[in-house]
Amino acid sequence: ALDGNLWFTEGFGNKIGHISPFLGRITEFPVPTPNSEPTGITMGPDFAVWFTELVGNKIGRIPLFGLGAIQEFPLPTPNSAPALITSGPDGALWFTEAIGNKIGRITICGSIAEFAVPTPDSQPIGITSGPDEALWFTEQNGNKIGRLSIF
Repeated sequence: ALDGNLWFTEGFGNKIGHISPFLGRITEFPVPTPNSEPTGITMGPDFAVWFTELVGNKIGRIPLFGLGAIQEFPLPTPNSAPALITSGPDGALWFTEAIGNKIGRITICGSIAEFAVPTPDSQPIGITSGPDEALWFTEQNGNKIGRLSIF
């Protein structure tokens, strides 16, 4: 990250943390929603750290350096199980909804949109931005790689 730290999630600890690679010092930040199981994490285009809350059914945002409160954004689909998250080429964050069978998009202002995966019950998990300006994702139960063109 731009702050020189390595950021990580503590799923069962319900925290976001970072470690200084030079000092070895760990700093932890409790997630406001109890037992939310933070899972995926990425640096956003706004220089904040964004993460998924697998059980909490939210997307979280923590300012860089941990300076400021954690924000949480509830997802429209109940119990969708947001798994992993990535920065997209459009300046938004994109994430998978494993149980919801959708790909989600959240702007840095917190506006959320969801896109259904065509394969029924495919359980999308992994996601990344490709060199073709599309989002690529894994379908755990669908045994496929999916592609979402955003432009």
